[in-house]
Amino acid sequence: MDNTIANIARYSEYFGLHTTVVENLLEEWEIEQAGEHEVCSFFDYIIDELARTSYMVTAVNGGTVMECLEAYDDATSSLAEDADEA
Repeated sequence: MDNTIANIARYSEYFGLHTTVVENLLEEWEIEQAGEHEVCSFFDYIIDELARTSYMVTAVNGGTVMECLEAYDDATSSLAEDADEA
């Protein structure tokens, strides 16, 4: 991953996230890549983190397990579809 300012700004704009959020995600992704975790692209990592957030927000708002899983799946699917269209 080329973590230049331009790339961080591009991801920030694409996902609608503040650049500091993208920088923090990049740091976490780099730590995971150095560990024994599966290797994935930074783009896929962001999608997964946003989907996890959707899952947790649904859970905090009293969603059932199925609703939480659907929120995760919906977030993953819609972000992946958006990426295919971009």
